[in-house]
Amino acid sequence: MGLVKLLRAQWDRTAGALLMLAGAVGIVVGWVGVSGAVYPAEQLPCRMSGGRGGLFLLGGGATLWLSADLRDEWRHLDRLESDVERRLTRRVDELVAQAQWTAQPGNDEGPANEPASSADDAAASADEAAIPADEPASSADDAAIPADEAAAPAGRR
Repeated sequence: MGLVKLLRAQWDRTAGALLMLAGAVGIVVGWVGVSGAVYPAEQLPCRMSGGRGGLFLLGGGATLWLSADLRDEWRHLDRLESDVERRLTRRVDELVAQAQWTAQPGNDEGPANEPASSADDAAASADEAAIPADEPASSADDAAIPADEAAAPAGRR
């Protein structure tokens, strides 16, 4: 890749680097002008043109450089997102095809056509009946709390 092609592809970094270089030169020129002047009236033009202009150019160059970095990060994130989306779509298609295959009559293989045992159904219904729907399940920490403290509001424990 030629230098011109690289500079065109990275125009924002090139412009940012040139602006920062010009800002540094402006600050040095301003400092040289101020250091040689004795009176504040002689220092004012050097401060205005060199120092503040140099700081402005440094800020503009840093902004261009950072925006180029952010653009690179967004491109990388877009690639990752499209890769995840492609893999997820492929996996969903595989699962749909598998579900359609197992749902066809005559296919006795696979989890869709396995008969559930009656012991599993009885255990599941017993678990559902033991915990009322409007109350959350208790944790292992609640078992260690005495009954009179368990009845108290949470703020008084």
